[in-house]
This record gives sequence, structure tokens and C-alpha cells, in this order.
Amino acid sequence: APYLAQQIQTSFNNNLKEHFITRIRRFMNILKPDDDLDKKDFSKIKNLILLDKMDKIPDDYKIWGENIKNNYLPKEYEKCYGYDVKVKPEKYLFYTIKMNEDVEKLNNIIRNNKDLTEEDKAYIKGEETLLETTLESLCQQLPQVQAATINANQAARELTKQVVNEWNDEERQPLISDEAVAHSILDIRKNSDKALLELIEEPYFGRVTTIEDDGNEVSFLIGKKSNIDAGIVDWRNGPIAALYFNYKQDEEFYEVINDRERSGKIKLRRSFKVENGHLVQIDSPEGIFRRTETGWEKLDADSEIAAHRSRGIHAKEKSLPSILSLITKDQFEMITTDPECPVIIQGSAGSGKTTVALHRLAWLLHENNSTVKSENTRVIVMNKSLAVYVSATLPSMGIDDVQTTTFNSWALSIIRKSMR
Repeated sequence: APYLAQQIQTSFNNNLKEHFITRIRRFMNILKPDDDLDKKDFSKIKNLILLDKMDKIPDDYKIWGENIKNNYLPKEYEKCYGYDVKVKPEKYLFYTIKMNEDVEKLNNIIRNNKDLTEEDKAYIKGEETLLETTLESLCQQLPQVQAATINANQAARELTKQVVNEWNDEERQPLISDEAVAHSILDIRKNSDKALLELIEEPYFGRVTTIEDDGNEVSFLIGKKSNIDAGIVDWRNGPIAALYFNYKQDEEFYEVINDRERSGKIKLRRSFKVENGHLVQIDSPEGIFRRTETGWEKLDADSEIAAHRSRGIHAKEKSLPSILSLITKDQFEMITTDPECPVIIQGSAGSGKTTVALHRLAWLLHENNSTVKSENTRVIVMNKSLAVYVSATLPSMGIDDVQTTTFNSWALSIIRKSMR
């Protein structure tokens, strides 16, 4: 998993180094302020923006240039943007995502969709703004997290070098201990990298706002991983996540959170589908809104049922779908029940037994929920095709180092051991 995170990070950085300048120049072409503007003159304006020589831009286009600079380029840079993106490419990930989102807005959505009311448009715009703010927070954390990983890697390598070069056993033993700690820290840092990159692709799937009896209003997002700075709570954080899974909008709630009784009303509860950093579906009491190839639309009753079953516009992956945003109160209770208690999940074919069971496993493996360890866990299924299917799904659920096997293979291994 750490190696995969490093590969993803390297791919992001290489892509930004090679293509960001070309990408923003093309983006400026889309936003060209005047169709009659001479091609050479416009090219000069784009160059002046990228060189941060705003004072030399003609007065008619200064406001347009300032808008590009302030919204799609970092405020601080070294030498020039072309040089800076080569040195610190991670700074430019957020602006790439923002450009992609704004191009989509220009191409289709809200304003061109006649079926949406002004209230619907404002509602969708608000959720898109929230996602953009959340992604900005996550992207701003990347440089610090990556720097911490680099420092941890250097410290671990240096201690390994000292252990290799130290021949005195008494001096060597403390170094070996320090080396083990350093490599553990490095693994944690790499996992932080991986978690952050995954959150940038899909930050959250739910949002809750509560009003407590004392009048205090609290809002938070629910995701597959937690990120305090971005206001995202891990769905496996039982007491807080229960406010999302156990209640509907406008219902009264009562939960014990951090040894304190909390009661009040659920002011807002919404579910989302976010794919590759793009908002594609909003599910709320006001209706289900879905992004299609041509823009946003509000679904009718029949389409709502299909939307609940679907994983997205272009979903083609052959793995078990995440049911997190669709988990019912009864299913959440089944997933989060006493970790010492065995759970039997019954249902007809296709009712979601396997997905509920695997989310139960994901909840158990969360450090705050039980003492279960992944290396002591095994998923046993009835056939090889399901074993392959589940094995491909576990990493996407944050479940690593868990073996998957068929019942026959597991039983034969027991028999072989008993016959030795």
C-alpha cells in the first residue's frame, strides 16, 4: 500500500510538471475575454500572466488577467510559474482540479438546464462550492504531508546506514531499536500520503448539520477516512457517524459522544457521490440531483430508484460497490454491533450481504473499535470467482493485509496441518 501511494503521488507530480502550463494556457483559451482579440496579442497576454508581469497587460484585459492569476495560480512561487511547477508540482494539483471543474460548469450545467428551478441551481451551486473548499483544504495539506514523508525516509535511511556501519554490539543495539521506530514512522507517513490522495479523489459521501438542545449548531462531513482540517469524520467513528446513519433530516436525536449526552435535531442530512474529485450526485429530502453528460437534472421517482443502485455515470469497475451512503439504520447497527459478538447476515441473492459483511470487517479493523488485527483475519467465501472479486475490493475499502480464500482451500489447509 505505501508503494502504491508513492506511485500515485509520483504520477500526479510528473503529470503536473509536464502538462500544467499547457493546461492553463488552453484553459485561458476557453475563457478568452474577446473573440476579436488578435492571436499574437492574446498569446502575449497569457505569457505576461505566467511571468506575473500584470502591469504590462493592456488595461482592457487587466481584470481578466487578475481573475486568472488569483483563481488558477498559486499566490507564492519561485522565479516563475514554469519553474515553480517543476520544483513543487504538488502546489498545482488543486488548481488543475479547479480548472477541470470550471470547464465542466461552462460546458453544461446549471444555467443551461431548463428543468431546474433557481432554488435548485442555488442548492447545487452551494454543494459544489463546499466540495471545492474541501478539496482546496486537502490539496493545501499535501506539501506538508509529503515533506514529512521525505524527512521520515531520510531519517530511516540514515539510521539504517549507521546500523550497517556500527560494529560495536553495545553501540549497535540502541541504533537497531531507533531504526525500527524510524521505519514505523515512515510507514505511518506513507499511509498518510495514501489516505490524503484517496480523499482528494473522494473526500466524503455524506453531510450532517445538527442543532443541539442548547442551540449549538454543528456541521461535519462523513467520509471513508477522517481529516480534521477539512472537517471530515471517518464513517467508522461510531458515535458521531451514527448521527448520519441512524437519523433522517428533521428527526430528533440522542447519542452519547465522548462520554457526554447529546440531544437535539438533525437540521440537514445529505448524501453525495463524488468521483475523481467531481460531484456527480446529491441525494436529499429535496430530491435527487444527478450530473449527466449534458448537465444537472432532477430525477423523477423511477430514476431515483435506479440512481440508488448505480455507482456513477461512467462506473465500469468490477468490484463490490460501496454502500456507505445507502446504509440503513438496521444495517449500520449490524455493522457496528458489539465486536465480541458474532453476527449472522441473512438475505436473498443480491440483497447486499457481502457488502454489509465487508463493511463490518472494515469497522472491526478500525483501531478505535476493536482489538482485531488484519494479519489475524481471513475472509472465507464459497468459490474462486468471489474470492478474486473480494480481494480486488478490500484495498478500496481501506482493508489491507487480509487474506481471502475459498472454504475448500481453508478446510484442506486445516486437514493437512492435522495430518503432519
